[in-house]
Amino acid sequence: MAATLVVGIVPSGDAQYVKSMIAAAAVDPANLKVLTSKPEYDESPFSFVRVASLADRDLAHAMTRGTGVLPDFGGTTVPGLGGRVSLAAFSHPRVRDYFADAAIPRGDAEGYNDAIAGGRYVIVYSCGRDDAPGARSALEAAGVIDVRVY
Repeated sequence: MAATLVVGIVPSGDAQYVKSMIAAAAVDPANLKVLTSKPEYDESPFSFVRVASLADRDLAHAMTRGTGVLPDFGGTTVPGLGGRVSLAAFSHPRVRDYFADAAIPRGDAEGYNDAIAGGRYVIVYSCGRDDAPGARSALEAAGVIDVRVY
C-alpha cells in the first residue's frame, strides 16, 4: 500500500519560522521532509532536503537542441522553415519537477515547484490514509498554506 502524502507550502522563507511552525504542528518528524532550494541547515528533528537547482548546471546546449533557434549541426537554418515545429522553447526550462514520481496532479506539482524555485519551503508529510486528515489539519493550524492530500 502506497503512503499518502500531505503537501503544503510554508509562506515564509525563514528557516527558524519553519522550525517553529513544524513544532507547533506536532506531527511525527520522522515522516516529514522539508524541500528547499536553500543550503542545508543545522540538525533538526525533521529533514531539510536541499533540492538541486537547475542554475547549477549549464543548460544552454540542451535548451536549444532541436528547436531551430541555434543549429545543433553544421550549416545554418532559418527558424520556422522546414523541419519539425517544436514548442519546447515555450516550456518552463528553469523550473524542475521535484514531484514527477509522486501521484500529484501536474498543476499542483507546478505550484509546489514554483514555491521551491522562489525560495519558499514545501512540507511533505508521509502517512497512512487514515492519518492524513489529522496531519492536514495540524499543518494548516500551524500556518502551512495550500495543504493537500495525495
